[in-house]
Amino acid sequence: MKRSGCLSIRILLCLVWVSLFLTATQESHCFQKQYVTSQEYRDPKGFFTMLPPSNWLIREYPDDPRGKVAFLHPNIRNLNLRVIAQAADYKSFGELNKNAEIVASKIRTQFNGQVSIERSSLGDAPALRIKITIPDQLKQLQYQFLRGRMYYNLAYSAPPNSYEDFLQKVTNSIATFEPTSQGVTTEDVVQHSVSAKVRRAKLFIEMGKLELAQEAVDEGLKIQPANSELRELKKIIEEKRK
Repeated sequence: MKRSGCLSIRILLCLVWVSLFLTATQESHCFQKQYVTSQEYRDPKGFFTMLPPSNWLIREYPDDPRGKVAFLHPNIRNLNLRVIAQAADYKSFGELNKNAEIVASKIRTQFNGQVSIERSSLGDAPALRIKITIPDQLKQLQYQFLRGRMYYNLAYSAPPNSYEDFLQKVTNSIATFEPTSQGVTTEDVVQHSVSAKVRRAKLFIEMGKLELAQEAVDEGLKIQPANSELRELKKIIEEKRK
């Protein structure tokens, strides 16, 4: 009975979250460069680190016991990337998927929304990639996954006419997401940390920020000195510096 109550609360919270965006006002904007900031964001509660979208505002929730942050576009209302990290209510990935399907059904019924759920990955973790569209009002992309005893949800929301313009920028930011040691196994931390260093190095190489790319590679090699992908990225950086 307690389990059912928790499930109902999660569904309700998700529906409330979606409904908040139905009052979005759409403002004109200029297309922005699809990159992230080089300043790492560290969750004050110790659950994760990541590189936020460049020039976006940061809103923290110090009174919330979870790891929670919102990265907000400075000019476009209801365009944001929100991250939540909390102790997992789910015992398995299958249970996580089942709950997502229940929420999707509610959104389709109550908001005439379109929802697709597919199995994907984020770093080395299996993840649910969820797309939500409320016609003429909201588009959202979510990644949900479990790691150890932790549950993570990264959700990008935007007015429909702004969604595609910022999708790549937000995707780049999500790719740098890295759970920290709190609540996860040592092996998981090592693997996900190295994967995050690889993604960051590749992104910084693309941006032409070779010094930052080198730092990411060096940090990764300290964790796994024999990692072939990091060694290859190191060679690429050296070649570009010639």
